[in-house]
Amino acid sequence: MTRLHLAILLAFSLATLSARGQDDPDFAAFSDMIEQTLASNGPGINPGDRSELYRYSPEGWELQLFSAWSGQRWLLLALRLHHPDRIERGPGQWQDRYDSLLSEFSPAWLEAMELPELIDVPPPDYNPAVPEELRSRRFTYEGFWYEARWFNSGGVDDDAAWSLISYDLVALDPMAVRRGR
Repeated sequence: MTRLHLAILLAFSLATLSARGQDDPDFAAFSDMIEQTLASNGPGINPGDRSELYRYSPEGWELQLFSAWSGQRWLLLALRLHHPDRIERGPGQWQDRYDSLLSEFSPAWLEAMELPELIDVPPPDYNPAVPEELRSRRFTYEGFWYEARWFNSGGVDDDAAWSLISYDLVALDPMAVRRGR
């Protein structure tokens, strides 16, 4: 393959990935989908029972919901939102956070938990930026740890086109959050 063919192939690949960035998730629609999914799961048997639920949006986004039964309703413990067709380079810090949650989880937490807010986290906006770069933002907010990850499907610096590849959250111990830990 000549350099010209490689350049054309690379330009086509970047253009395709950049076009995918136009269909980033609608967080309001996903919040509704999460609430409906949890409500339609049917009652659990015992407080603390856990459930894994999977949903797919028409745009191809996969939602993995990890929830627990409070005795009255299902509450979200963790969420993985990602697009399987986008370049993914591992789960970020999500898996470690989720494993830690499961090892520390107590059904007593459920009394203090609320549904998390899906925050539309802005993509990175600082330079230098290079094609195929992966960046993330992590923060805690109202009892949940969040991580949003993007892939630069565009060009260099100001020509970067950040495409969301995953959006994750994991509940924090509500008792520790109240104590300020």
